[in-house]
Amino acid sequence: MENASKALIIAGAILLSILIIGLGMSVYNSSTSVTGGINLDATEIRAHNSQFTAYEGRQKGSEIKTLLGMIQSNNAEYDDRQITVCFSDKSTDLTAYDEQNMSNEGEPQHMLGSQVSDISTIRGKVKSKTTYSVTFETNNSNLIVYCGIKVYESINSPSDDDGDNG
Repeated sequence: MENASKALIIAGAILLSILIIGLGMSVYNSSTSVTGGINLDATEIRAHNSQFTAYEGRQKGSEIKTLLGMIQSNNAEYDDRQITVCFSDKSTDLTAYDEQNMSNEGEPQHMLGSQVSDISTIRGKVKSKTTYSVTFETNNSNLIVYCGIKVYESINSPSDDDGDNG
């Protein structure tokens, strides 16, 4: 009889530990869904960001088209690493981002008022010989979530000067 009571105590302890482990997993899963499910370590984030940050700064339109293709591929492949693109030239303000993320409260302020489009449309507006300025913004996890592209305007020359003097 003594062995049976010890067996019941051991079985109860095992059931209790399974319950505690299950509760811990439940808490972990709910916390990852709150953070967007991004479980990348710093090395993975740097590797992911580095393919885009190589294009930061002044770039020719042909490089911008390559960057937009990479962002388009990224957005198609990763649901948890979507990158919003905001394109601005002298006549157009276009923004392309994943429709399921349209209600994000963390959208950059400079996107407000721009026309929603897709990356293919933006890519078609980029002129290969024009110089553009590219900026990136990251979320709290340091993962790139925003790419701003605008026509680069030199401080030394007037914006309406096309370089022809006669």
